[in-house]
Amino acid sequence: MQAALSIDLESYWHAELLRRHVDRGQADDRVLPATLPLLDLLAEREIRATFFIVGEIIEQYPALIRRIAREGHEIACHTYTHRPLWELSERDFGIELERFREALG
Repeated sequence: MQAALSIDLESYWHAELLRRHVDRGQADDRVLPATLPLLDLLAEREIRATFFIVGEIIEQYPALIRRIAREGHEIACHTYTHRPLWELSERDFGIELERFREALG
């Protein structure tokens, strides 16, 4: 059986509904505690996934991103800051994509 699996990799404070109420410093960081066991499970089951990653996370956790790529998962763009697309002008959207590319190296 074939299936597709995609995972959004963002921090707690990237969520649109929470961003208005929680500053970055107020929320506990859950990126590594949530992602590392998931990567272990995917490796154990020999499952590959597409990770839609926020560019800020790439810069904050370069070793994690290298592991995701090394284990054969696809890395996809979830913009740089996770701002809602409907809030972005075409120019600002282009900037988000370019910043993501730069973060990814």
